[in-house]
Amino acid sequence: MSNEKSTAPAGTLAQLGERRSDFWWNLVYFLILGVAICFVLVNNDLDSIFSSTGIVILAVLALLELYPTIYLVKLLLRFRNNNRKS
Repeated sequence: MSNEKSTAPAGTLAQLGERRSDFWWNLVYFLILGVAICFVLVNNDLDSIFSSTGIVILAVLALLELYPTIYLVKLLLRFRNNNRKS
């Protein structure tokens, strides 16, 4: 019974055609970049954020954040569609 619990997420990801390491690395990447964006926003005043350097830094962080976000949203949609078919 304990084996079923430990392999259930791995089985779900395998059923969707994904590796567990891809999921976890994208999730960690997403969280790290989210924290970095929040850190920049919280620790700077509005003048610094709306300066050309601030906009470039936030734009680069946002572009980097897109990759794991798109991956996780696609995975969530495939998971939801897979559950509807079952």
